[in-house]
Amino acid sequence: MRVARRLLMMLALGAGAATACSSVLGIDEPEVVPTILGAGADATSDGATGRDALVDAAADALPFCPRDASFCADFTSANFAINWNDTPSPTLGQLERSGEGATEPGSLQVTVPQFTGTQNRTGIYLRRRIDTLRGERIHFEGSVRFDAIPEQGDTAPFALTIGNALFYLYFTQAGWRVDDLYYCDGGCADGQHRGTQAATPLHTWERISLDIELGGAGRFVATFTASPSNERLSFSLDPQFSASPRFDSYLAAGVAAASPATTDRKILIDDIALTVR
Repeated sequence: MRVARRLLMMLALGAGAATACSSVLGIDEPEVVPTILGAGADATSDGATGRDALVDAAADALPFCPRDASFCADFTSANFAINWNDTPSPTLGQLERSGEGATEPGSLQVTVPQFTGTQNRTGIYLRRRIDTLRGERIHFEGSVRFDAIPEQGDTAPFALTIGNALFYLYFTQAGWRVDDLYYCDGGCADGQHRGTQAATPLHTWERISLDIELGGAGRFVATFTASPSNERLSFSLDPQFSASPRFDSYLAAGVAAASPATTDRKILIDDIALTVR
């Protein structure tokens, strides 16, 4: 398997490759379930068999899933957590399967009751460990529908940890926002990149994407887009990025962070695709 010098993490596709470890929240994670690409697939194979054939089969079964995808997730099964890690913290809300979906029946339904306080609170979500992925370009896509959302406050239905960088994809009543920050010993930069469009109407599926490309000296450039709200955010950070994968690098879907609110949140999530190459 080719290991790129600069970056990331490519999925543990081999059967039994994952072992339990501690997350950044200090919660023990269970063993990773094999991905839809199948146990034993070679994540970097250029041949016409193995991973390629499995990806083709996955793409045929899931039309939103790119043929070079590292991980795709639909929620058509009654076991909505299949191919994900267990939720690290069940205290903020509830996860369950909904019969409604963005492209076909089935989605992840996230309910977060109102709460008070002064700071964002990490939430309830499914996590997929991606600490074995390698590549210089990352493409994430997901569909999300807000059926109840506070008039004020922030809700991050997705988070992505890459090396020592962490991206939160927030929705606010003023539109989307992407926050990025670093795990490091000090002196690291972080940023908040806000959209300018009107908020997505309730009960409307929004397709969002985040593209990240690594440059030299730890620099990365990123682009966030959302449809149909027509949000587009582009930004870059130079500073303390570390290409080394972390044992707790992951993709999270649910509510990864939320600010206090006086009303409940209800969110549907579907059609997730992550490609690292």
